[in-house]
Amino acid sequence: MSDISSLIKCRGQLKAAVKRFLNFVTKENVDVNEIYIRKEKIEETWSEYERIQSEIEETEGVERDEQNKYREEFEEMFFKAVGIAKKLTEPVFNEKKSATIPWY
Repeated sequence: MSDISSLIKCRGQLKAAVKRFLNFVTKENVDVNEIYIRKEKIEETWSEYERIQSEIEETEGVERDEQNKYREEFEEMFFKAVGIAKKLTEPVFNEKKSATIPWY
């Protein structure tokens, strides 16, 4: 990518997407199918975030402690959101899967 400000802007956009997903999965009466679809999409942000954050951290002159703090916050929010989504979708999809397996 290019300059540090562009990287920081992209990283912020990824964090905002994860925050929106976290807000979505913690709402009441959400559609499990929609959670599943959104979870697949948000998981794509992980590798993009890792790439951008690594570029920021490798940039000369950036504050290491500040970057570590940002990384911790992002990771905590990301894994919390994905964990909630998995907890909400797994029982439903396991139930559907077992319903399609014939018993002999």
